[in-house]
Amino acid sequence: MRMLGAAVLTTLALALVACGADGGNTSGSLAWTGDPRVVTPQGLPEDRTLTGKLRNDSLKKVDLRSARDVKVLDEDGNSVPATAIFTDTFARSIYPPARGPSRDTRRSEENRIGLRASLQPGGTTPITVSWRAGPGASEPVRIEIAGSSLAIPRR
Repeated sequence: MRMLGAAVLTTLALALVACGADGGNTSGSLAWTGDPRVVTPQGLPEDRTLTGKLRNDSLKKVDLRSARDVKVLDEDGNSVPATAIFTDTFARSIYPPARGPSRDTRRSEENRIGLRASLQPGGTTPITVSWRAGPGASEPVRIEIAGSSLAIPRR
């Protein structure tokens, strides 16, 4: 019986490790699905926009908030000023800026326009992150979000 228990635990551990395996480009409960893409908009040589899709590889729900949870870091671990949103398209709030949604509808409105994302195990969400790589600044190499570290692809 003890051997069977050890075999089951070993199998579960290997399955969990395999779920997050991404060639060393990811650590934590979130992983890229597919390859994220970094572009430099025409006419804006210092600006960068990354679009990709995140997957929750953990066994519990992960709640994300773009302004608080997303950090863009260079290879020395320095924070690079950036903005992030959990959508791959433009979405406008249906509430006037001065009033905003009621307390009851605020969470669903923030999810709808990409300010928040709630991911069940195995769930996915798009993410768009932008930053400015000023003259002489080092390019960011990773995004840290909700205890996960995700590699930014080299351009």
